[in-house]
Amino acid sequence: MHLKDEQRSLDQGPVRRAGPHPETERARLDASQLRFLQRTVGNASVTALLEGRLGVQREAPAPPATADKPATADAPATAEKTYPEIDALDLQPKAKKVATALKTKYSQITFNSGKRDAAAQASAMAANVVQDRTGYLGTYKATDLAKQLQDWVDKNPKATDQASIAAGLKSVMDTWANKDLLRLSKHLTGEAFDMQPIESDKQAADIKKDAAEMAKKEGSSGSDFLEKEGNLTRWHVQVFE
Repeated sequence: MHLKDEQRSLDQGPVRRAGPHPETERARLDASQLRFLQRTVGNASVTALLEGRLGVQREAPAPPATADKPATADAPATAEKTYPEIDALDLQPKAKKVATALKTKYSQITFNSGKRDAAAQASAMAANVVQDRTGYLGTYKATDLAKQLQDWVDKNPKATDQASIAAGLKSVMDTWANKDLLRLSKHLTGEAFDMQPIESDKQAADIKKDAAEMAKKEGSSGSDFLEKEGNLTRWHVQVFE
């Protein structure tokens, strides 16, 4: 077919007739048009035209991130680690934060106690009184309340086991108003927890140092780490709200 005939054929458009599928017919015509363009304007121009179209396609915006391909650059920080043993201590937020930070840094830490009710507090105190009958109760800052407890101990020398001493201390505590009871120990408010002493651990000094610094940083005035209660070794952390 001559060039003019081919141009005329293109201008007249495709002839409708039974035959190939419309998609196949369209592909044949596109190929015919491409050959015509190549003959009239040159292969280089046609190539440039096609590359331009491809460039537009490449510049199309990327599809949005999907659930299976989450973005990473702006992803939120991972949640704070949680420990069932700390959850069971029933601590106030600041004390719980310190306990969690210590456990995360020192996995060997174990906890003895957290929040207590009056009966549990009396029992815990009695266990220490058994070992230090004259000095332990004097470590409490609520000296007026501690004196009442010490007076009971002094007046009941035959009470030597934990159960009988706990019952006696509880009987004294039951005479106090709730506001006074809460002054006795921060265990009663969930603002204190005890850790098992591990003096033989090579990181013991670091644990004690971090416990004191974290408590003072996170809590209000009076927050601290104590490693002695009277003559007894007790790792006690108090973090006041």
